[in-house]
Amino acid sequence: MEDVEVLIERARKALEKFSKYSQEDVDRIFQAMAEAVIAHRLELAKMAVEETGIGLVEDKMLKIHYAAEYTVNKYRDMKTCGVIERDEVNGIAYIAEPVGVILILTPVTNPVSTVVHNILIALKARNVVIVSPHPRAARSTCYAAKIMYEAARRAGAPEYVIQCIERPSIELAQKLMKHRGIDLILATGGKGVVEAAYSSGNPAIGVGPGNVPVYIHSDADIAMAANYILMSKTFDWGILCCAESTIIVHRAVAERLRKEMERLGAYFLSEEEAAKLRSILFLGPGKPNTELVGKSAKEIAARAGIWVPEHTRVLVVPVKEVGRNEILTAEKLFPVLAFYVVDDWVQGLEAAKRVLDFDGLGHTAIVYTRDRAVLEAFSRELKVSRLLVNTPGSFGGIGDLYNFKLEPSLTLGCGTWGKNITTDNITPRHLINIKRVVERRENMQWLKVPPKIYYKYGALEYAFNDEVKGRFSRAVIITDPVIYRLYAKRVADLLEDMGLDVDVYYGVETEPSIANAMKALEFVREFKPDLLVALGGGSVLDVAKGVWIMYEQPDVDLRRAALRFMDIRKRVYRIKPLGTKAALIAIPTTSGTGSEVTPFIILKDEMGRKLTITYYEALPTIAIVDPQFVEKLPPRLVAISGFDALTHALEAYVSVYATPFTDPYALKAIQMIFQNLEKSYREGTLEAREAMHYAATLAGIAFANAFLGLAHGIAHALGSFFDIPHGVACALAITHVMRYNAVDAPTRNTAWPQYKYYNVAERYAEIARAIGLEFSNVREGVEKLIEAVERLRKSVGLPSTLKELGIKESEFLEKLDAMAEMAFEEQCTYTNPRHPLISEVKELLIKIYYGDEE
Repeated sequence: MEDVEVLIERARKALEKFSKYSQEDVDRIFQAMAEAVIAHRLELAKMAVEETGIGLVEDKMLKIHYAAEYTVNKYRDMKTCGVIERDEVNGIAYIAEPVGVILILTPVTNPVSTVVHNILIALKARNVVIVSPHPRAARSTCYAAKIMYEAARRAGAPEYVIQCIERPSIELAQKLMKHRGIDLILATGGKGVVEAAYSSGNPAIGVGPGNVPVYIHSDADIAMAANYILMSKTFDWGILCCAESTIIVHRAVAERLRKEMERLGAYFLSEEEAAKLRSILFLGPGKPNTELVGKSAKEIAARAGIWVPEHTRVLVVPVKEVGRNEILTAEKLFPVLAFYVVDDWVQGLEAAKRVLDFDGLGHTAIVYTRDRAVLEAFSRELKVSRLLVNTPGSFGGIGDLYNFKLEPSLTLGCGTWGKNITTDNITPRHLINIKRVVERRENMQWLKVPPKIYYKYGALEYAFNDEVKGRFSRAVIITDPVIYRLYAKRVADLLEDMGLDVDVYYGVETEPSIANAMKALEFVREFKPDLLVALGGGSVLDVAKGVWIMYEQPDVDLRRAALRFMDIRKRVYRIKPLGTKAALIAIPTTSGTGSEVTPFIILKDEMGRKLTITYYEALPTIAIVDPQFVEKLPPRLVAISGFDALTHALEAYVSVYATPFTDPYALKAIQMIFQNLEKSYREGTLEAREAMHYAATLAGIAFANAFLGLAHGIAHALGSFFDIPHGVACALAITHVMRYNAVDAPTRNTAWPQYKYYNVAERYAEIARAIGLEFSNVREGVEKLIEAVERLRKSVGLPSTLKELGIKESEFLEKLDAMAEMAFEEQCTYTNPRHPLISEVKELLIKIYYGDEE
């Protein structure tokens, strides 16, 4: 008996050398081994049959030739050494390394062809092999391995790159399977061998048994089917695992198939003869008579005491059922077929399922039909790794003969159905470890805005003439009761003068909900417009965008659409592009939300929680930023909406999504707000109101693409729990979040490839410099900016603490934990540069409530 430790030591030393070979060296060895096998193919075939008593020399020779020629032809150009693929643009390289020392377990039925194929694919991947043959086939298997080893050595392979156990035993195989020096087991053989490999503790690729049902549909080419079945089942006397086992035939063509098979040499047994055959084919459930495996039909018939004609090639047994109650529908490694008649393809499909469930799940099935519906049903329902269509099993299953795209292999996976690790035909690619060298890359980013934005005083009429007149016929204006009284008639008259039928929905609430949006949707659906005009503040614009989505795509559920995402490009819930039924024009009447240029929709659910729904598909078709609609804004609304816009711009500038494309919008918005918000609040000049209106839109463009941060996450939580106006909540949160963000060493960073290092303090200092603040260092610049924001907040009459709003301390503390969790989970928080802990969010909320008293 060979010494296991010696075998392993030799293999490991060979691996150390062979693993450093180049692709050119490996391919030379690969080619040399195949050439040597083909030169000895007949000798090897004769030796295999002589030693095992299984199969037919002529067919074994073809299998051996196939194993060498087709394997080399298919994989000669496959890269298996070093860098096998490199994507310079996306910065990823794939590097192949050998899996190591492979233990190859080979069967008695195909002792040479299997070892030839498996050695070839193993060495193609720079692996070293130890072959453990079936005891009944050791001589022929090891002789094949020797021929390949000598050829490999002549081509430059290291010593002991191939070793074969000349005196194999179960004990030795088990020791090798469990040895830590074995890196992978490649097991081909019976269930016991495969199960032992998988339970060894080492990685294994095993293949399960075949028991191939073949369904012959009523539209099948009967002559071809009969010819292919007999050709396949008689090849090497039916011992390939993908050879046909049970014929399932439609009654309409059963007699024709029988006659054609008989003409070609099939002998159909009587019930009495079938009983004799059953008595000798199997020694028990799952135990074929190994003395008959790979014998001819005439020899098997003779042993059963059955007379058959001289030209008989296959024995066929008509059966009344298939599956576990009929042993003849199990796997049969002899030229014997079961023959079962069905009334239609549905019965045929169920019969095929029973055959596979009895023996052979996951392996192979065959269908002869031209009917795509039948084929699709079998494809969908059968648990097989290979469904061959109008193809002989023995030649179709091993690949590259009847379809060049199926990989050639004599080791066929059966997937988890067959308790295997893969459904593939095993190739060199299964026998390499692939390292991925991943360079840092900054993923594609974007700047998405409405296709057209009109602005300046009086832009409304110009935009309508340019974009609406002659293009639309029916419009619904969506607004709220206040704006309805102020401006709806002005807009409706313009549309009607252009020939449109117009109706107005003015039921949008101050803090709208999904239910509110659904009411608006009912109104819109009844009117059937081709144009929606959103006229109002952020609430109106958000409702209109929600209505637009549901009007175009009735199946969209806005609650599901609010599902959080980490990267908007990879989100789970998606909607389709909008605009097929209607366009959306957004006309803001406040200067804060920027909703006219953003993909965001804020709506409450039935529990009162604010949901952030984000889809670039919901960007309005046209935005009209006309200052005529903000001339008469009340000062308090100026202050609230102005701080909303300021918070948008501040958070967009320090967001991890910020880019050189979003920074100018954010920075310009901040400058304009600091220059104009107090003047707009106190004096209400048209110049200041106009500047604030544009600043809100610029900030909207910035945060539509750079997104926001923790201040908005907190603001949404405060709004959900206490019905605080959003701009007020932003004003309360922003400076606390700025101080929280502007640290040198945050507890946790937000991961985003474009965000190379934590530089929030520097970014705040850039803003401070842009608005004209003087300072001597970054830290001073941050403090100056925070002080400027606080002064501005005070100058427009907004509170500095939550407590000032009259919220009871007990109520606040009762809701604190839930608020912290909501703010942490809020979509806006995902792009905050400092990724918070929930405990840190609680601390911020406490500071927001108590202020300096905390």
